[in-house]
Amino acid sequence: MIRLAGSVFLIVCGWLGGHTAAQKQKERLRQCMLLESYLNNLRAELEYTHAPFEQIARNLAENPIFQNFPFARFCGQNTLGYPFFLLFRDGIGQNQKLFGSEICGCLELLSGQLGNYPVESQAAAIELCRLRVAQITDALRGKTAQNAKLYHSLGLLGGAAVVILLW
Repeated sequence: MIRLAGSVFLIVCGWLGGHTAAQKQKERLRQCMLLESYLNNLRAELEYTHAPFEQIARNLAENPIFQNFPFARFCGQNTLGYPFFLLFRDGIGQNQKLFGSEICGCLELLSGQLGNYPVESQAAAIELCRLRVAQITDALRGKTAQNAKLYHSLGLLGGAAVVILLW
């Protein structure tokens, strides 16, 4: 009876491990989609209002869409009066593991242009970065669906393999 309970426990633990890995992949995809939307809103606000980036970032951080988006909250909390591009760059560094190196490289290039060029050039740079993030997100969407199934299966089969080895 104890062996059966232990076997079920190991299989469930394996499945939960796979489920956790799949959820991390899905969260990364969700955050990348939010980044794409954030960049689109940042560009639109800049073109429409010509407001300083600090004010735009504060308004976007208060938007309910970006409530669970740590990058937007970080960029909107400019309490020390740093220039926006420095805060943007620090936000990239804090979320590098979440976004991945390819998206962070694109954002790094964008950060050097924010606040340093005419509004039209900045809006064009934001749009170019958004399009690149959209391409990466589309590729990630297909991989995430495939990897989620893989992680669930590997977790379940890994738990079953441990049960077989210990039986």
